[in-house]
Amino acid sequence: SRCVRKRCVSANLPSAPHLQAMPPSAGVASVRRCASIAARLVSVFVLVGCATGRWAPPCFGVRGRLSLLRRLRESPAAARRRDQHGGGWVRPRGTSLVGRGVGGHREPVAAADLWLPPLGGMEAAQASGAEGRFVMPCFPLALAHAALPGSERTLNICEPRYVSMYRDMLNNGASRVVMPRSRRTAGGHVQLSRVAALFSLTDMGDGPPRSRHRYTCKHEVSGRVRIHGVLNPSVFSDASAYLLVECAAVSDTDADADCVAQEKALLDDLLTVVSMRGRAGNPLRRWELTHDARGVPFVTDNDQIPHISEESLTRSSADRDGFWRLADLWQGHIERRIVALRQTKGRASSEDAALRPLLEDEAVTAGEDLAQLLDLLLASDSHAERLSLLQAAADEESRRLAALAAMQVSLGGEPRA
Repeated sequence: SRCVRKRCVSANLPSAPHLQAMPPSAGVASVRRCASIAARLVSVFVLVGCATGRWAPPCFGVRGRLSLLRRLRESPAAARRRDQHGGGWVRPRGTSLVGRGVGGHREPVAAADLWLPPLGGMEAAQASGAEGRFVMPCFPLALAHAALPGSERTLNICEPRYVSMYRDMLNNGASRVVMPRSRRTAGGHVQLSRVAALFSLTDMGDGPPRSRHRYTCKHEVSGRVRIHGVLNPSVFSDASAYLLVECAAVSDTDADADCVAQEKALLDDLLTVVSMRGRAGNPLRRWELTHDARGVPFVTDNDQIPHISEESLTRSSADRDGFWRLADLWQGHIERRIVALRQTKGRASSEDAALRPLLEDEAVTAGEDLAQLLDLLLASDSHAERLSLLQAAADEESRRLAALAAMQVSLGGEPRA
């Protein structure tokens, strides 16, 4: 400002009043403030780019915010697929987001390898009687929350064919039933997962009074089985009887392998996810008013969803017996994120209405990715492979959360899911 005043005087020009009134240090302070803001913005995008492996565009206006959020919320694997498929945001169907590999290297796995052919076009199989194979009743379920070994499930039985199935089990002194995950294809055909959970009946009683449930059955998931054939696939469509399947127990092929180093690395990566989630903030609202199928309102405590935390990981182990507990905690972590995404969608203002489809699409994609990961874990016959799969998922999640944490520190605002 002194230089400007000298030049104005030497040129016989009127000096600028605002420059005359400005203290000598004010101009320097303004420049420093501007430089600091610019440096922070640059650091945000550098951190985001480094954490996610790609550059995020500037978030000016609704369109810019949508573009930025798309890139921040997608995983690094999704970014690679987007680049490989012409920059589109749609994940190619029929491929898994988590492939088989060690050390984070993942190749796409065909989703069809995890599923049996559609029941409608399947020929009836004959029991082979091969060693290690057995015939069991089958109860397909479209499980939103995967049944993992060691967990417990309560089912309300009302459909006549499954009421008959449980009666037959009681009469025969049996207590186990195969429960594969089921899905409908784009053509409306029903498929069963090749690897299914083995449910062991622990308690059975009559359904609640004045309900349509005939039995209330409690189970423990005691193991996994691989389905080799369906003996009566035609009865599923007309619901005339329950399915019978020939299956064999799934056992690890690397039972003698030493995986201590991988187990420790997995726990470390999960602790990193917990740390990154803390830095990014917790967007989940604990109490939520929801409605049941009859429209009756009730309050849900979302804090009851099991999830990874320092406390839960301290009590957990990644060995062969404790791995499925970790997988269940991971399932809860992703489910909490899905709930938070839908809560954010419900709170979106009219100005941000364009964000709602994006948030819903992200919630659906997160659910699909979780289901594919759990299908791969259940189908794997290697403890080392399961560790690598879950570790790869944790690595991608920590990188995603690191990008959100960078945005939260620099720009503030409400925590992002």
